[in-house]
Amino acid sequence: MNKIVLAVAALATFGFAATAEAKQDPAERAAWSQTIRNEHLAPVAAPVFEGRNATVVSPTVPNDYIDRSVQQDNRSTK
Repeated sequence: MNKIVLAVAALATFGFAATAEAKQDPAERAAWSQTIRNEHLAPVAAPVFEGRNATVVSPTVPNDYIDRSVQQDNRSTK
């Protein structure tokens, strides 16, 4: 009995999945394909180095909050 219930549940699951696949919108499928293509063609970022001796590249954009924090740290350690 349990095997029959399990088999019916499995077939129902596969049937619902096939129905959902058949009802996909072509525009939605095209948009999904474009997203996948863009993810694979994205520019390669610089490698990430981890560990104690890794160098840190500071951002090129000035950040006032960070600058003030560094100045305050410098004043407090003197």
